[in-house]
Amino acid sequence: MGANCRIANLFSEIASLLEIAGDNVFKIRAYKRAADLIGALPTGLEEMSAEDVVAIKGIGKEMSAKIAEFLETGEMEYHGRLLSELGGGALEMLSLRGMGPKTVRLFLEAGISSMDELERRLAEPDSIKGLGNKKALSALDAIRFYKSNLSVHRLDKALAAARALSAELSAMENTTEVCETGGLRRMTETVSEIEMLVSFGSGARLDRRLFLNNLSLLPCVKNVTEDYADDTAVRALVETSVTPIKTFVYGTPPVEFAFNLARFTGSPAHWEKLCSVSGGLRAAARGKEDDLYSSSGLAFIPPELREDTGEIEAAMKGKLPRLIEAADIKGDLHTHTDWSDGRDTVRAMAASAREMGYQYIALTDHSPSSTVANGLGADRLARKAEEVRAVNSEINDLEILMGAEVDIKPDGSLDYPDDILSELDFVVASVHGSLSQTSSEMTKRVISALENPFVHALGHPTARIIGRRPPCEIDIAMVIDAALRNGKALEINASCHRLDLKDSHVRLAVEKGVKLIISTDAHNAGQLGEMAYGVAVGRRGWARAADILNTLALPDLLRWLRAGG
Repeated sequence: MGANCRIANLFSEIASLLEIAGDNVFKIRAYKRAADLIGALPTGLEEMSAEDVVAIKGIGKEMSAKIAEFLETGEMEYHGRLLSELGGGALEMLSLRGMGPKTVRLFLEAGISSMDELERRLAEPDSIKGLGNKKALSALDAIRFYKSNLSVHRLDKALAAARALSAELSAMENTTEVCETGGLRRMTETVSEIEMLVSFGSGARLDRRLFLNNLSLLPCVKNVTEDYADDTAVRALVETSVTPIKTFVYGTPPVEFAFNLARFTGSPAHWEKLCSVSGGLRAAARGKEDDLYSSSGLAFIPPELREDTGEIEAAMKGKLPRLIEAADIKGDLHTHTDWSDGRDTVRAMAASAREMGYQYIALTDHSPSSTVANGLGADRLARKAEEVRAVNSEINDLEILMGAEVDIKPDGSLDYPDDILSELDFVVASVHGSLSQTSSEMTKRVISALENPFVHALGHPTARIIGRRPPCEIDIAMVIDAALRNGKALEINASCHRLDLKDSHVRLAVEKGVKLIISTDAHNAGQLGEMAYGVAVGRRGWARAADILNTLALPDLLRWLRAGG
């Protein structure tokens, strides 16, 4: 599946490069759609026949040929040609928040070819024709934010790369077990590096030279540098063709695997404290990882909690919560269809939800103020409701909830009047614009929305986009109190672009007794599968199934909705 991720990224970049070049809009959309399709495929493209790839609706012969080229050579000539014509800095500049294709084209026309050069030229914005002072200041601020995030990578991208490498490591001679460690296993929202643990050999000691040699022989490996070694493990810095992120691979003999899995999973502070309250860790861990904790009189601490934020003390007292699990989720309460900016139809989204074993799905397309997202006015909303009723009448094992993601306007009012909101099954209120408001203004704005009797949940409460846009200024503690006071839920948005609420905010909400929803904000059926990322955030925030609204069975959810929270 690693090839799927890399090809989807290449197609997405081709679409961006074509946008910058001002190419045909239909061609651009075709590449964006192909990127979405490939990213959502359940099967690796390398496992499919050429005929099957061509048959994928939205791919066709031209893109299928590019896929075949990549699978054969590891490159895509068309992508390289576009990059050469526009310059490598074009994509980097496009990644700046607030910088669209037209603005990047403006920079290129001014002879700017790199981020560093852009930063220098922005100091004298008059040298960039057509760029005003306000836009220049905004671009400088965006560059500073971009540079502060250069060493961090989104969880989904890092996991995709790690799993592609895992497949290679698992096939390495003398390997018996492979597992992600570090931030990846703790499911942190971003990581600075990939860490993999490999059980190698069959004896009690690791043949260091053989391990490093076998590692260097893997087809995907370009370079291996031993980083350090001790009496239980060796660590190597590995450059590969499948992980564009700094990658470390630990080798350990099978007898030490459990010990090192625990050692390299938790944060340094967690491991240090665990060692201080435990005895005989290595001997205990020669069985299973659980033994390391039980031998010290502790309940097993799930990887997501191993941050030294009270988990060891709770384990000592037997007070660790039973954390939310993916199997507890009964439905998704924030999704989009092709009525607004989603890709798939009502019927397709419902079908995918059924395949996931859900009892319900809320289709919450955008309200009219989100013009860029093709938001629905009252007439189109009514027509969508007719389609929802029609599809609901055809199925008996899934309930489609007619919903909306309603913009919270700068003054705190909502984008639909109350008479429309009252007819909806589920209302997610979200902030999408005017993000530069002060903390006082934004907090008041959001609390006003939470006080509306027809709102059920607050969507992506801090409006951040990881690596591209910082969270808005908002007093999250006051928002949590307002949600509790008004019986509203707060969202954990499972999209790896957002993961909002973040884990520390989730824990605060859980401690206050506020209900949460975990939802994908899916814009196509394949993205419904991203629920696992939101569940991980919930687990890191110490959330139980009882804290999450969409763990309720359908009858209980409907009772909660009718009761107004």
